[in-house]
Amino acid sequence: MATPLTTRTNQTGMTGSVNHRMIELARHARGLTQKELAERMACAQGSLSKLEQGLIPVTEDWLNALSRALHYPPDFFMQHGGITPAGIKYRRARKKLSARLADRIDAENNIRARIIGELLRSVEIEHEDIPSLPLEDYGSPQEAARALRERWRVERGPIPNLTRLFERNGGIVVLADFHTPKFDGVYYLFPNLPSIVFLNDSKPGDRLRFSHAHEIGHLVMHQLPIVAEEAEPQADEFAAEFLMPAADIRRHLFNLNLEKAANLKLVWGTAMAAIIRRAKDLQTITPNRYKTLNIQLRKACKGVQEPASVSIPPEQPRMLIDLVHIHRTELGYSAEELSATLHLHHDEYEARYEPRQKTAKIIRLDNARRWA
Repeated sequence: MATPLTTRTNQTGMTGSVNHRMIELARHARGLTQKELAERMACAQGSLSKLEQGLIPVTEDWLNALSRALHYPPDFFMQHGGITPAGIKYRRARKKLSARLADRIDAENNIRARIIGELLRSVEIEHEDIPSLPLEDYGSPQEAARALRERWRVERGPIPNLTRLFERNGGIVVLADFHTPKFDGVYYLFPNLPSIVFLNDSKPGDRLRFSHAHEIGHLVMHQLPIVAEEAEPQADEFAAEFLMPAADIRRHLFNLNLEKAANLKLVWGTAMAAIIRRAKDLQTITPNRYKTLNIQLRKACKGVQEPASVSIPPEQPRMLIDLVHIHRTELGYSAEELSATLHLHHDEYEARYEPRQKTAKIIRLDNARRWA
């Protein structure tokens, strides 16, 4: 188990009234516009708009129609609260996304967080230590990164498993389908929940590690509101120092070439491109050498990912798996009961949280020859 979890008394409560904000949340999560959902429901878009604004009551007929069209059980729409925005609005990343896709990512992550919240009604995290390390106190992202390594008692050198380290200190990592390769990761500050980082499961392991460290940098250094243009390079500097401390890696970055960068990638768990950039920032290579290595790397990658021979497998989060496991074993929930508790239809619950493992298909050969 990534971090100690203990059971506690379940205090689930439901008022029975529809929360109109959950209609918008569900629609965005399914990637639908108001017009598209209205067509599914065979109703006027104006009526749906009024439902989402809370201007007209949600009758039982409306509720059943919403449930069928959006494939969420009726009690999904009775949950409290609204949509929590992302901690930092990534302007550079979000410019590449359509408004519909950005809304869908936010909505799906909000629903995932709600599910974590439901699971934490009966199970609590015993140890949580995601500190605030504001730049006005620490002076630079590098100093903040060094302070966090010290606080989390990280040994010198590479971090073997960043996900395990984060979860051991009470954070939660969720690998999610973002429906696009253009968006790496994001964090949210959900009320009354642990720190949650969502990462794009389509990315290679080295990219995920740097993205995760980047999000940790935001979590510990930045207090909202903040200018994204300033925060992004600061989080990158934090991630570089947290994963590749200057005091430990600098001596390995002299006379850098692609072969050496590939070997260092396997040791430090960061992309060759990140290692080359680290060498430039620590001035162990010249700007011209930096350009040359990047040109060589692009040719070697052929416009795709870095060579498969030096691929880093994605780190697998454990916290969410452990939360579900405790409910299914120690608390005695059936899959049907747990899906109902999480306000999901059973098929969606099973696909997300209890996917069936593929097994070899065995067929009978009546006339097969037996081995002697």
